[in-house]
Amino acid sequence: MIETGDDIHMEDIKLHPYAAAVIVHLKDQLVEVYSGDVKTTTKFAEQDIEQKNVIRGKLVAAVGDSLIVLVEKKGRFAKVFLNVWSVRSIVALEEKLYIKDIYEEEYDGFAEKFNYMQSLK
Repeated sequence: MIETGDDIHMEDIKLHPYAAAVIVHLKDQLVEVYSGDVKTTTKFAEQDIEQKNVIRGKLVAAVGDSLIVLVEKKGRFAKVFLNVWSVRSIVALEEKLYIKDIYEEEYDGFAEKFNYMQSLK
C-alpha cells in the first residue's frame, strides 16, 4: 500500500532545534545559505582560491529537518528544501554582508580585527 500523506499533520512533525532557531531569527528575511560546496577553484602558482557555492533567497518556513527557501531566478520561483544537516552557515543579507565576507583567511589582519571586536564589548 502506498502512503498518500493525507493522515500527516504539520503540527505532528517535530522541528529540528537548528531549524527552529534559524526560523525564529531569520524567517521572511533574504538569506544566503552555504552548504560547504565549492563552485569554482582558481589555481595560482602559490595558492588556490575557492568560490563558495551558495543559495540565495527568502527563508519562508522550516519543516522537520528542512529549511524552505524561496529562490527567484529571471522571474521564476522555486521552493528549495535544504536539509539542516548539510547547512554550514546562513547569513541574513540585510546587513550587506555575504558568505564570502564572513569566511576570512585565518591570519588576514587578525590582530586589528581582534582588537576591534574587543572594543565592542
